[in-house]
Amino acid sequence: MSNNSKNELFFSLSGDQISICLFNSKNGILKKCSNFQFPDRFENDLNFNVIKNLLYNNIKTFEKDNRILISNGILTIQSKKLETIKVCYKSLFDKKKLDIQDIPKFLKGGINEFINNIKKIEILHILISKYIVNGKEYFKFPNDIKSDEIIFEIDFFCLEKSFFIKVQNLFKACNIQLTQIMSSEYSKKFASKTDISDCIAAKKALEESSLSEVEIIENIDKNRGLYDKIFNLFD
Repeated sequence: MSNNSKNELFFSLSGDQISICLFNSKNGILKKCSNFQFPDRFENDLNFNVIKNLLYNNIKTFEKDNRILISNGILTIQSKKLETIKVCYKSLFDKKKLDIQDIPKFLKGGINEFINNIKKIEILHILISKYIVNGKEYFKFPNDIKSDEIIFEIDFFCLEKSFFIKVQNLFKACNIQLTQIMSSEYSKKFASKTDISDCIAAKKALEESSLSEVEIIENIDKNRGLYDKIFNLFD
């Protein structure tokens, strides 16, 4: 069996439906997709051992059929446990031309406060959906416009924390490390009616990097015992 260096593995979970998709890591082409069902919606109180064995057996069958070993993958979720929270932040400063490099400084305090005050949800994605400068709305960062304030409309794509942990534990019990958990609400704009799995839209979403995506990198400062949140915008 081969390793995953030439392949990318995606899983999708939607109600009682599970997909496993194998993509070519070089050209992104879907090579194989397998779909199966749980006895009921995953959100419901299903017997953990039953669904674990069902997932494990289907993973092993997928490995055997495609002559690969699966140790990690990306999971996209469609569930009533998902929630999108909109928050607006206003930043005031001396009148100057806006520079995209200033965004982390503008947002760091507000997003940190949001993260520190949530207890029962896990943030999957943070997206700047809108910029308001001089009373005008922009959907891309308005570089070089002079202003003394900017308003950011932020979408937090979240998942109920207990459900997040339940999903992680399920895949961990099947010896699969989830490198990322994605919201289907985040990737749905990349979906097509001809898609045979939510995995396809999720992969497209990752490939279509967004200037408005906020990435959180967590570094533990042992001297302070706190998380230092650094916000990176990538193109």
